[in-house]
Amino acid sequence: LNSGSTPSKRSKIDRQMNPQVLVNFLLLCVMCLVCAIVAGIYSATYVHTGAPFAGWLERGFRGGMESPAYTAFVTFFSSMIVFQTIIPIALYISVDVSKTYQSFMIYLDNEMYDEESDKRVAPQSWNLCDDLGQIEYIFSDKTGTLTCNMMDFRKCSINGVMYGKGVETDVERGRKKREPDAKSPVSAKDDGPAGGDEEHDEAEREMRKIMAEVYDTKFVQKGTLPFVDPKLAQHIKEGGNQAMRIREFFTLLAVCHTVLVEVPDESQPTQMVYKAQSPDEAALVSAARDSGFAFLRRRENLCVVDVLGEERCYTILNVLEFNSDRKRMSVVMRRPEGEIVVLTKGADSVIFERLKRSEGSKGVLESTESHLEGFANEGLRTLCLAWRVISEEHYESWRIKYDSAKAQLEDRDAAVDAVAEEIERDLTLMGATAIEDKLQEGVPECVDTLSKAGIKVWVLTGDKMETAINIGFACNLLKRDMTIIVVRSGDLEETERQLGE
Repeated sequence: LNSGSTPSKRSKIDRQMNPQVLVNFLLLCVMCLVCAIVAGIYSATYVHTGAPFAGWLERGFRGGMESPAYTAFVTFFSSMIVFQTIIPIALYISVDVSKTYQSFMIYLDNEMYDEESDKRVAPQSWNLCDDLGQIEYIFSDKTGTLTCNMMDFRKCSINGVMYGKGVETDVERGRKKREPDAKSPVSAKDDGPAGGDEEHDEAEREMRKIMAEVYDTKFVQKGTLPFVDPKLAQHIKEGGNQAMRIREFFTLLAVCHTVLVEVPDESQPTQMVYKAQSPDEAALVSAARDSGFAFLRRRENLCVVDVLGEERCYTILNVLEFNSDRKRMSVVMRRPEGEIVVLTKGADSVIFERLKRSEGSKGVLESTESHLEGFANEGLRTLCLAWRVISEEHYESWRIKYDSAKAQLEDRDAAVDAVAEEIERDLTLMGATAIEDKLQEGVPECVDTLSKAGIKVWVLTGDKMETAINIGFACNLLKRDMTIIVVRSGDLEETERQLGE
């Protein structure tokens, strides 16, 4: 893409003015040339008869006659001075002055003033006014453009049980625009429709009360919790198999990451802020902290986590980092008890194909798949979590291969991914997470205004089909009176065939 010619960034009015000025200049040259030819012929014919303007110099230091060629030469440039108004030099000045004035008016526009940052729009190009009138298409990404890129952990599925009483999401509101009688499939089946702020606040108070009975909640953030469900705290309090699964689930979130800890206020060391490469990762670790599994610090290869009031140190043996090809991240760690565990989180399509199939896990798998579908329909970003316990001998044999792959000089990344594939198999499904990325303020109104202006808006998203459609309705990209065409294909020919139908 970068090897081609650089596209022109001039405005349409500039591209129209330059050829027109060039035509005027050629016309000026033709007129001057005609005048010069006529003057030369006139001078050659009538110079000896004393005709006016025939090239006879009566005054001056030279005196005598001019040659016809010299007369034509002088006439050419004299005509150019006389006819120079044909070229509209003042037009460029007028256009630039008007652009400056229009840009200044854009800067003063109160409707484009942001009170939160106390900033006005600052035009960076004089061609901005021209470009605003020429735009026909807008191509936009969803995450970070239409959305705030500020993630909130809303729901999760652990061992086939769904937790989370979130408020109504933007996509759910989009679903109501699309289907006024529609209900959230997950909420309708489990705990009723998603509640409002009052229900959320009541659930948060109850959850905090139960958690305080189980452990010291000093690391739980003071403000409103995005993820609340008293049922989760009650299951931890009761103990049993589900409590153990919850413990493993949030331990994975507190350990399998590359987050850094920051304490903004030294007088409140328990109020920590997590800094991560992606907001998703910070949201996962924050949810684990607010649920009783606080990541405290990292020392070399040690990861210190406060697990329900007990400080535990996990030894990180290897980190298999996330990339666009793997679509997952794994950590090989040693528990304080000595067990070596592989913890993996990633996309559901990648995790499911690496699970160990057994009759006992069939029910958990089906429930998790159902919850994932519901999360996606609500517009939530999902991740699946899985784990595996391996023996010391197995790890040592794998570590040798992994170190050898990392030492390769050629095709290192492919070799490391191939070795990582060997240990990321026969996994046991823990559950899934659901994170909300809200639409930015004013996005639906903005998209609607652009549509009324005749601008075609294209949005690229990696969400599932149903989620993408609901997001389209939420941001006014799609409307009920539109005909929605769904194309599912894997190649160009199949796409053309479906569009032709």
